[in-house]
Amino acid sequence: MRTELLERYPGLSILSNVGLRSEILRVFRQTYGITYALEAIGVVVALAGLGLTLASVVLDRRDQLTTLRALGFSRREIAQSTAYEGLALSLCATLGGLLLSLALGWLLIYVVNKQSFGWTLGFSLPWIQLIALFAALTVTGGGVSYWVGRWAAALPADREE
Repeated sequence: MRTELLERYPGLSILSNVGLRSEILRVFRQTYGITYALEAIGVVVALAGLGLTLASVVLDRRDQLTTLRALGFSRREIAQSTAYEGLALSLCATLGGLLLSLALGWLLIYVVNKQSFGWTLGFSLPWIQLIALFAALTVTGGGVSYWVGRWAAALPADREE
């Protein structure tokens, strides 16, 4: 029957159970490969946004930086204060993003899939990956903020008193 179908329909693919499974897994790997690349691009854009936002905030507070320098703050101390601010921002943003993505995942699995397709998927959390992502984003956000602070500490005073 297989030979007859292949002769009648030359473009038809007939796979065994094992072949079908390997083909499905290949397609899923390709799909998630693209998803991971998009995730990496999103992280880079978010970190660039954090750096640009902090640079804008620091430029608006230039007179405060002048006051801090007049009080004897070093360039490193000013950079550290900006790093703490950026660390707090990235901590809140990462925590909020993880919580919202978990809620969205739950909604897609248990509501959208059930209503659209009549079935649902198993739900498990990759705790180690989530913790690693949380730590990496928070630390990287703090690092970006530190370098913005170092840049800001080197800016000339807005006006001399």
